[in-house]
Amino acid sequence: MDNLNRFHTRTTYWIVRAENIALLVLLSGLLLWRAGEVHWWRFLAAFWIIDFVGYIPGAIAYRCSKTKEISRWYYNTYNIAHTYLVTGTGVALWAYAIGGFEWAMLGVPIHLCVDRGVFGNTLKPVELSFEPRRHPDEVVLRALGQSEGSRSREATGASKDGGAIEEFIPKDVLTDVLEHPSGYLALSRRNRVFVNTDLPGFISYRKQGKHLWLFGGVHARPDHAGALLDRFLGFAEEKRYRVAAVQVRESQVDLFASRGFTVNPLGTTFAVSLKDFSLGGGAKMQLRNKIQKARRLGLKVVELGRDVPRDATWFAKLDEISRLWLKAKGKKELDFMVGEIGGPDDNERRIFLVLDAEDQPIAFISYVPVWGSERPGYLHDLTRRVPDAPSGTMELCNAEAIARLKGEGIKYLHFGFTPFIVDGEECRAASPMVSRLIQWLRRYGQKIYPADSQAAYKMKWGTDVMEREYVAARPISLRAVFDLLLLTRSV
Repeated sequence: MDNLNRFHTRTTYWIVRAENIALLVLLSGLLLWRAGEVHWWRFLAAFWIIDFVGYIPGAIAYRCSKTKEISRWYYNTYNIAHTYLVTGTGVALWAYAIGGFEWAMLGVPIHLCVDRGVFGNTLKPVELSFEPRRHPDEVVLRALGQSEGSRSREATGASKDGGAIEEFIPKDVLTDVLEHPSGYLALSRRNRVFVNTDLPGFISYRKQGKHLWLFGGVHARPDHAGALLDRFLGFAEEKRYRVAAVQVRESQVDLFASRGFTVNPLGTTFAVSLKDFSLGGGAKMQLRNKIQKARRLGLKVVELGRDVPRDATWFAKLDEISRLWLKAKGKKELDFMVGEIGGPDDNERRIFLVLDAEDQPIAFISYVPVWGSERPGYLHDLTRRVPDAPSGTMELCNAEAIARLKGEGIKYLHFGFTPFIVDGEECRAASPMVSRLIQWLRRYGQKIYPADSQAAYKMKWGTDVMEREYVAARPISLRAVFDLLLLTRSV
């Protein structure tokens, strides 16, 4: 449908785009070759009338709608106006009216080639938003006419694709084995899950190129982790995939190294104990000043589902904040190692919003559970704000969230993983090439990820827990690095 919701494999999607780009080049060449014979006003009219009729009315309605839900007739009009059959019929009537074809008529196929080839858009299913935005897999599957009950249910020791993870693993087992500080991200519906009924635990992974990329290593108790990893390696070998992993905890470095993996520090995860947490002290004076400044501007913090409704209307506001944030950044939304907004039914994901003096939402932070017995609490997950949000907006949001979590007896707030923040000795299984690459990315890779500024934000809250997390690959290669950059949408 569009570049965020492909109803193709990656390969077939790019074949379709390449075909249209090639046709666009050919038609543009013909147009330039015959430029002296082109009636340019007619060309522009032919090029733009498709959008004036099919796109602009729906785009206006979408932007004016608070819920971003518009009539199906806007979708139908767009789809009718953007087919070769209808536009070709229009060109035929045009030719009949003037007694022949003219070069200005190339504006019609050039427009469609730009949509399909350059922007990657074709037709719009009414089940998805009119303007492209990333949807949860369950929404896309419904658009394809597939219910959750029709998703794959393979044999023991195989991969499970899509669906809520509780369908495969009992909740009590899940909360027992998922000790990873960023473990909730492993539960994304975009990930696949490898389980075995003989071994409590799971492996969360995604396919990219020649690799199966594990998130967080093996989510199982130490006495089961080795056997579960071995069975996954056998599964990958049978499918002829290589295996790699990101955000592997220090406790599993030897596990991966013993299976022939190259293991390098990739970054650091941060956390703060809430038991004795306070904003007092000289080290946090600048932080307090920012929070007080935001309060003086009339900003206040509310939580979805407690202070305001947790419904589609409010989630549409979150989507709009996220859209404006990404537009201002001028970047694609990162994937795999980052959080998601979720939906109204995702009750374990807590979302705190900042409202301005007119009660309009201008920023939010989502917090997701961290289970297990080691450092249970919440993970400071997804952060978004509008471009003109005042200084101190995010600090106020997090401070109010901390106050509420601490009042509920929550033990830890995790700030999550920051890549490239690595210092000190390498482990024995490390690759010198990967170490140099990670050091180079920290120094020069700010466009990929602003690691130092993110670490500074986390440290100013007085984080007292810092733990390395690792990348593992078997074998390490430039292809593995490239696949990871593609998977995370860093390139």
